Amino acid sequence: MTNSTFSTTRSTGTAAETFYNRKGNCLAISNLFIAAARHLGLEASYKTLSVRPTWEQAGLTLIRYEHIIAIGKLDSVMIMSSTFYRN
Repeated sequence: MTNSTFSTTRSTGTAAETFYNRKGNCLAISNLFIAAARHLGLEASYKTLSVRPTWEQAGLTLIRYEHIIAIGKLDSVMIMSSTFYRN
C-alpha cells in the first residue's frame, strides 16, 4: 500500500511540521502517526526494526541511520506506520 500524500526525506520533524510540510523520514512519519493515534485515544508507541544500518559522514561526525516505525492497536487490529528513505 502506498501513501502518496506524504513524501520521504531525510529530515526529522515534529508531528506538526511533518503534517504541514507533507514530508519526513521514518521518525517524522512515526511522530505524526503517534500524535494522531493518541489524540484519538488509541495506544501507540515506537518500534525499531532490525535492518542493516547505513552510515554517513558530516565533517568529523559519523551518522548512523536505522529504521523506526509506529505501532498502535485499534480494537483487536494492530496498525503501523512505515516508510523507507531511498537515495
